[in-house]
Amino acid sequence: MIVALALLQNSTSDIQDANEVVWARQTSDHDRYWIMRHELRYEGSGSVVVWMHGDHRSNPSVNYRTSLWRIRFACDGTMQLTAVTTLDARGNQVSSWDGYQSSTYIRPGTIYESIEKGFCLQRR
Repeated sequence: MIVALALLQNSTSDIQDANEVVWARQTSDHDRYWIMRHELRYEGSGSVVVWMHGDHRSNPSVNYRTSLWRIRFACDGTMQLTAVTTLDARGNQVSSWDGYQSSTYIRPGTIYESIEKGFCLQRR
């Protein structure tokens, strides 16, 4: 289940100015995700490209603590992952990937549906 973050507090030191955060969610695994205004880009094709930050410090089931995801939303119910980087608690890189995955359908009730609805509908 996805619940909206009621308030971004100083507990996330990576967020320096809450006014720059244009989207934020917390998942049932206690992972927190956010998108900064300056890391959001609308493309001429009608797509939206975002850099989504992740804070996973409260999720013991993953071996990384922060993540950064570059995702292209086609605004037609599909998305494409184009980059991922994960870091451990010391800031050391755990994994990194750049490329283009095949487009996938966005599943209802996911954080991805929330992003698409929020940013694609603003464009229409």
